[in-house]
Amino acid sequence: MIPTPRRHKILRRPLFFLALFVWIGLSVNLCWAKSTPTESPEILYKQARGVYYSLIESPSKNVSRDQWTYSVSKFQQVEKTFPQSPQGMKAAFTIGKLYQKMFAQFRQEGDLDRALGYYQKVASNFTLSSLADDAVFHQGEIYLEKKDYVLANRAFVSILLNYPDGDQVAKAQNKMQAIESQVHRQLSGDYPPSESRTAEGAASIVKDKPPVATALNKPSLTTLQKVSYSSGPDKARVVVYTSAPAEISEAFYSKSKGYRLAFQNSRLDENLLQSVKIQDSILRGIRVEETKPGTSRLVLDLNPEQDWNIVASKNAAKVVLEIEARKEVLKSESVERAKPESVEKEKPVQTAARTPPPAPPAVLVKKGPPLVVIDPGHGGKDDGAKSHGLLEKKINLEVSRLIKRYLEKDFGYRVYLTRNDDTFIPVHDRGDIANEREADLFVSIHANAAQRRSASGIETYYLGTGSSERAQETAARENGELVNSVKDDQVQAILSSLLSTTKINDSSRLASRVQGRLYGELSRKYSGVKDLGVKEGPFYVLHDTNMPSILVELGFVTNAHEARRMKSRAYLDRMALSIARGIHSFLKEKAPSI
Repeated sequence: MIPTPRRHKILRRPLFFLALFVWIGLSVNLCWAKSTPTESPEILYKQARGVYYSLIESPSKNVSRDQWTYSVSKFQQVEKTFPQSPQGMKAAFTIGKLYQKMFAQFRQEGDLDRALGYYQKVASNFTLSSLADDAVFHQGEIYLEKKDYVLANRAFVSILLNYPDGDQVAKAQNKMQAIESQVHRQLSGDYPPSESRTAEGAASIVKDKPPVATALNKPSLTTLQKVSYSSGPDKARVVVYTSAPAEISEAFYSKSKGYRLAFQNSRLDENLLQSVKIQDSILRGIRVEETKPGTSRLVLDLNPEQDWNIVASKNAAKVVLEIEARKEVLKSESVERAKPESVEKEKPVQTAARTPPPAPPAVLVKKGPPLVVIDPGHGGKDDGAKSHGLLEKKINLEVSRLIKRYLEKDFGYRVYLTRNDDTFIPVHDRGDIANEREADLFVSIHANAAQRRSASGIETYYLGTGSSERAQETAARENGELVNSVKDDQVQAILSSLLSTTKINDSSRLASRVQGRLYGELSRKYSGVKDLGVKEGPFYVLHDTNMPSILVELGFVTNAHEARRMKSRAYLDRMALSIARGIHSFLKEKAPSI
């Protein structure tokens, strides 16, 4: 017979284990709760700020780099946990300042690039914040540190144009005047020859007028930025895009002289093509010209064998011309001139015809959902990067097709692929495809490669000079046969002056949205995904486009780990969905400026 005490121990044992399990579970939950960042953004930011002040109040000689990076990590926790909060915005700005200070102390070039990335994030994602102009100003300072006077001047001009009431205007003006003086010194030989190329690239900034005066005079004139057209057998459409609502003073039409439309208080964008020959059934050519300072004119050369009714309608920052053949050919060659009255949005501005006009056309409607042009890089005879059994051109096409499917099916956008099969399209023609279709966005898809096999990560570019060595190498590979068509010193000056500030800002925001989605969604499902960030780069495929444009590098085919993943349909599908969601996030937040 079993003794009673032993029997009691056995009976109590299940209760003991149950209590033990409950105790362990409570302990684990308490530990997890303590380690989980349940704090509010205010509390997290306050903690990070405390570390920051302790750092900057310490004697610099006693502060190690690890202490600086620890402070950065505290603000990164705020920025990554609450990216859209005011605290997240301030955290991103402070990280930029920390990296800028780290460069001053440790002179590591990468710190400046990291600072630029965070300042660009603040300026792009928080355009209405009081820190936005501060972020742009610090970008200009960093470009000055890099001796890139073209980009520095562009940053300071951006402050005058976009933040004229901000507290950085006077400082920006002083910096621009200093750039002018410095460039003149370089060009006169006061600086070493090694820096002369930078001076030549920046010379256009100061050749006629002080940059401050030039920048401050720009807002007073409406800029004709772009002219596009489409034409059919008996109808044509011409659209003039302007920087602000246009003031039209005069319009007339005759068979011998075509159609002319004058714009008051206007100027031509320096990158606007001033004439184009068309030679179709309606349009024979389009010209834009400045007839005198402050007055521009659009001239349509029309088929003289037919009479045309032309109706101009003004809608926000564009003027739309609808051209339609008249059913009755008139014998008279007289010219009737008419001055348009003031108009409201989307109402007819001017009807130019040599007989009483027909009934006004219906109010112009929007062209439908936004049109996104997806550009699968390379193709045909151009394989792109090759490694580990992968061809870049095939990856680009597959991901582009998936992006198209998601944009159309999930978000209702219109999508056009520059190529839908293994066709070779020259780099310099791809942007024209988007321009001809008046696309709202242009997204070029690529896979990366590097001599260093360990190189990995995803990154997104928008057009710029691309000061980092990696950006230059990536652009050189993607530019292909065009890489040697323009001298290096000319590339920097040309590319830096191609874009309006609006397009640069929109492209930067689009790149930030796509990169954020791409990295965020991939890193949640796959381990070891590396975020290389948003960068500027001198990509020819981006420089001809008239709309916000970016180039996405999906990963390195030369990296064995990333190559294995890119062979997986599920991985490519996840990347495509992430890119589509980033595009949607940008379009939903704000219609792009074109």
